[in-house]
Amino acid sequence: MNRILRRLIFLLLTFSLLGAFAVGAVCMGLKEKSGIAIAGKSTEGHILAEIIAQLLEHDLGMKVVRKYGLDGTQILFHALETKEIDLYVEYTGTAAATILKKRATFEELKETFLEKYNMVWLDPLGFQNRYGLMMDPEVAAKWGIETLSDLAAVSLQISFDQEFYGREEADILRKGYHIPFEGLKLMDHTLLYVALKRGGTDVINGYTTDGFCKGLKILDDDQNLLPSYEAVPLTREDVLDKHPALVATLRKLKGAISQKEMQSLNYLVEKKGKTVYDVAHHFLKRNHFI
Repeated sequence: MNRILRRLIFLLLTFSLLGAFAVGAVCMGLKEKSGIAIAGKSTEGHILAEIIAQLLEHDLGMKVVRKYGLDGTQILFHALETKEIDLYVEYTGTAAATILKKRATFEELKETFLEKYNMVWLDPLGFQNRYGLMMDPEVAAKWGIETLSDLAAVSLQISFDQEFYGREEADILRKGYHIPFEGLKLMDHTLLYVALKRGGTDVINGYTTDGFCKGLKILDDDQNLLPSYEAVPLTREDVLDKHPALVATLRKLKGAISQKEMQSLNYLVEKKGKTVYDVAHHFLKRNHFI
């Protein structure tokens, strides 16, 4: 009788252990197949994050958590580092200045971020969001201005916002391109576009993918003196280990978004009131990504 009882206890323990292993395996499987958390900076970052999210959902059937309440380079970088998020689009010049505190090439960024933070820069999306100088196209045509070097040869009314005036780019324009700053006006950034539209100034600074600069003439950095701000998805090494197919899927977006395209996407959200989801979805459909 004791022998039968011991055998029953043994069988019960065996089934219990097998059940525990099965539950553990299922939990591990669910964890392995769980999705990723994506974030983005401001309107542009949210649009790019949504494009990536919808592509991953379509191609990989991946569950994507959108964390659009986060903003700013330091906040997003910390969130990526602490695994609160798994991916966001960063700009090379911003990462170099804010995280590394120095100028760095894309190759230097990739090497340093991998060694120091176990983070991986994926393929560039195809555009830069950096400061530039812009004009009304008709005024630019009248004076024959295409580049920053052309601007140095004429005397026009230039207006900057105060933040830009204190940046490295303004110093490069003055010392590298020898653009005259005599009579320079400083004003709030939002007023720059109004002043340009109303003829109160000839040249303003702005972000090259800003929806508000849609239709303006952005002067070419013909000597390549200004810092590079390539838009590039940034993730961690462990995310790619867990989701190896992610690299090939996001490679579809390599070089797929031009400066003019990004301007238009921002314009649709900021000026036309379209939702981020719809703008991203239409972009993916129009370009046959989904």
